[in-house]
Amino acid sequence: MPAARRNPGPFGRIGVVGGLVGFLFILTLVAIARPRLENRFVDADRGRALDDISVIARAIAAYRSDTGFDPCGLEGARVYGWLRGPGAEPRFDRRPDGDPGELGWFLEKPFMAGKGNWQGPYLEEVPRDPWGRPYVVVLGEPLGDDGAREGIVVSAGPDGRVDSDLVGMIPMGDDIATVLD
Repeated sequence: MPAARRNPGPFGRIGVVGGLVGFLFILTLVAIARPRLENRFVDADRGRALDDISVIARAIAAYRSDTGFDPCGLEGARVYGWLRGPGAEPRFDRRPDGDPGELGWFLEKPFMAGKGNWQGPYLEEVPRDPWGRPYVVVLGEPLGDDGAREGIVVSAGPDGRVDSDLVGMIPMGDDIATVLD
């Protein structure tokens, strides 16, 4: 009587060398695909930051239109040197002058509304950037007789450091920013 053959199954003949080759092939595919996937996530985060910044910029424009001054103080007086959203202050290459005000004081509730023309809330809630940090708003000196100020809305980006030139209103580094007119 012949000896019964054992059925090795579909992977029984591959052996150790075949398994190692298959494993290395899968590692190679992961190494090729990983940077592309990471770039998509970074692009999505940057896109979300740009969307948030656009919403904040529109809210500031509406606030200016309704109240007649920038969200940096009472009745056009510059109480705060700059504004930020909720959360811990980001790191700065060069921190803006003055104390920060909370963006929500102006855009979410009439805590510091001016001239009785506040028509808000301009934002339901001031968002944090995709990396969990606050957006920063810096308004420059008045540009003309109407008192309008150039400004910049900035996310510190993935590295968490504000690299932009906030005095010159120039986005730099990995910051995501929009200049306000």
